[in-house]
Amino acid sequence: MMRWLFLVFPALCWAQPNLTDRAWPDTKVNEVWFLQQVREFHPLMRKAAALQEIAEARELEARGAFDPKLAATWKDKVYGTPYETQGGPELSWETPVGIGLQAGWRTAEGARLDPSDYVPDGGLWSLGGTVRLGRGLWTDKRRATLAKAQAMVGVGEAGRTLAENDVLLDASMDFWAWYNAHLVWEVAREAESLAFSRLTWSRAQWRSGEGAALDTLEAHWNWTNRSANRAASESKLVASRAKVDRWLWTEDWQPAAMPADARPGQPWLTDDALLPAQLWSNEDPTAVARLWQDHPYFQFYTSKTEALRADVRFRREMLKPQIDGAFEMYSPTFPGEPAWTSPVWESNHRMELKASVPLFLRQERGALNVAKLTQEQTLRDLQNQEATWRAQVRGTAMQLPHLHEQHKRTGRAVALSRQLLTAEQRKFDVGESSLFVVNSRENALLKAQKTHADATAALHFTWRTWLWYLGQTDLAPENLERTLLAR
Repeated sequence: MMRWLFLVFPALCWAQPNLTDRAWPDTKVNEVWFLQQVREFHPLMRKAAALQEIAEARELEARGAFDPKLAATWKDKVYGTPYETQGGPELSWETPVGIGLQAGWRTAEGARLDPSDYVPDGGLWSLGGTVRLGRGLWTDKRRATLAKAQAMVGVGEAGRTLAENDVLLDASMDFWAWYNAHLVWEVAREAESLAFSRLTWSRAQWRSGEGAALDTLEAHWNWTNRSANRAASESKLVASRAKVDRWLWTEDWQPAAMPADARPGQPWLTDDALLPAQLWSNEDPTAVARLWQDHPYFQFYTSKTEALRADVRFRREMLKPQIDGAFEMYSPTFPGEPAWTSPVWESNHRMELKASVPLFLRQERGALNVAKLTQEQTLRDLQNQEATWRAQVRGTAMQLPHLHEQHKRTGRAVALSRQLLTAEQRKFDVGESSLFVVNSRENALLKAQKTHADATAALHFTWRTWLWYLGQTDLAPENLERTLLAR
């Protein structure tokens, strides 16, 4: 059943859009190329990019509070006789320094016009402003909102990088699981083929009278056992390949799949795996500090702290009494004419002063305490994240040399097991060994090959995890090496 499933699965893959039209390298899939496809076309990467775009859109929204406004009013009242008809345009601007400016023109006429609304027959120009002398002098809600929005752009950018790294790490984990499953399946398939050949040979020897019946039983048991192992490895390979295919998408947001003959390429790590340990062997506080300051988590928390700092400034500003002064000048002459400095502007004006303050300031003091405590919590989160990051990066860096050593030793064990099997096969051919010993040597080789496949996948995934801890999105290892050594 598993053999049929393994044959049918590639056909199912071909039923989906494939990537042959998009620079498919060859039948061997390299991890760097695979992750590049994930970065460019996977919907989760586009979703991650939206985090920064949303933050930039909110900054634009906050800047809109400082846009000049052009307005116009008009009203007309008739009740038996024309009461009033008045209105006109007005331009206002809330500047970023706590001063509001207004300019306008108004006309009014009617038999029962309110005396305070009287203007000359040709209309009346006005020019004035509002100055906040207490609360709102250094900052206000508009400026605080803009400062927080600007800081949140950094939060959005860091959130985008963190989300992209999470996607790339998950994709890398599935890739190396597929790599491991593919190697194990190839080993199991080769082992089954060898066992079947040995079974056929032992039966021929028994029928000719040159072999024992016990050898055929031993060969049959070995072939049956390896057939079961091959079926189990096929099942894992099909499942792991399906997980890899889910990361591949077309440019028009359609799920894609690899060609049926695709298989994982060769590993790319050699002595590069020792680089992290070399960087951390003599830990330089300055170099580590620079790595941390380049990390998205540092940008995330520092930008968030800056946004909270703007909120603290605003809440502290709310403790001041509100003192607003307004001044407005009037003239029937357009302000741009030379009559701008005429006594008309100096004598016709309106001044207003407003002052108020809550007696207990409980609302303001409570909001300020909340802002301060929230900022303090964010600083503690930053300190905890830095300590966690140092432990994770250092621990993974020091783990990589051991995995590299394991990778080399298991590869050497495969070569030695193959030599032992070859020698044992020669002894068996001349009648100095038994089929049981040959099978034992062969099983030892298969076990060594599986162990080497596990070590290879573990080494590469741990390296990719180290990059994830560093917050790096550069997929090419040689580029990262140049970057780190330059520090």
